[in-house]
Amino acid sequence: MNPLLALGLLAALTLLNVALNHSGVQGAWLIPITLALVWAKGLVIVEHFMQLRVAPPLWRGLVHGWLLLVCTGIAVVAP
Repeated sequence: MNPLLALGLLAALTLLNVALNHSGVQGAWLIPITLALVWAKGLVIVEHFMQLRVAPPLWRGLVHGWLLLVCTGIAVVAP
């Protein structure tokens, strides 16, 4: 992936998250959607900027698992 494309995707996901959270809409679905956007941003960072797409499967699994664990932990504690 082109670095500019990755940065553009990160910026777009950030703007979408900000717009969603400042829209004034509230509900039980807001936290999971926000965390899904955060998880997607984390995947872009991990795969592209940390270059784990070419790393051994163990490292990819550990980092992806950590990202999933953090997002799940926040989802459990947040409500």
